[in-house]
Amino acid sequence: MTHKPIAPTQADSARIRTRALRPLLTLTLAGLTACAQPIAEPANPAPESSRAIATSVDAAAKGQQPVGYDVQELERRVVNLLVTLDGFDDVQPRSVAKAFGLKLRPRVKQPLSLEGVGRLSNGWVFDVWAWQSEPDAPPQAPLQVFFYPGGAIDPGLWVDSPCFVDIAGILAQLRAAGYAKTGEFSNFPIHSFELVRTAPKAEFTVRVGDYRMLRGPLEGTRCLSDLTVSARPPSQPQ
Repeated sequence: MTHKPIAPTQADSARIRTRALRPLLTLTLAGLTACAQPIAEPANPAPESSRAIATSVDAAAKGQQPVGYDVQELERRVVNLLVTLDGFDDVQPRSVAKAFGLKLRPRVKQPLSLEGVGRLSNGWVFDVWAWQSEPDAPPQAPLQVFFYPGGAIDPGLWVDSPCFVDIAGILAQLRAAGYAKTGEFSNFPIHSFELVRTAPKAEFTVRVGDYRMLRGPLEGTRCLSDLTVSARPPSQPQ
């Protein structure tokens, strides 16, 4: 899957989210679609095949890290991270690495972008991206986590696959922790919920993406596919 960071300009966040979703958009012709978002296209996108190969090689070079826990524990860690967010430092690479039990490594072309690929006890993987910033400063780009029900970073694994995590429980816990739903974005089978919570030191916007099964025993289940966390100064003084 293509997750190629770019230098942190003013439009970084939008471009990163667009590039992260590009492989899913490409697979639409094969029966898979992606989460539609009102983001401008990059000026000169690289050929799809070359970007996919580069991502695959980059992820392989970093290596998968066995984390020693299962899908249910990963769900618990995801929720715990989100409900305890208080300030900008909580989405710094060191905090995110601790939350997931991963070692995040700087990417060669963008050292401020750190990435780690975790392998669960059942062999499935998740890919974590976090951006380094100055202490107590807003991150240069959102924290992103991508989930794959298989042993590779490959969006094709979602076709007729087992469910990673049903997001219904995650959404319920986030709302109980003070997150308010502010929007939904859909382009079947990918659907996203956007939630916002204002903490004492920052305002956090969380977008939870799910893959809705087309057929089979899990039809209608909302399966966790990706997570994006953006942080900015609070709208109002706390």
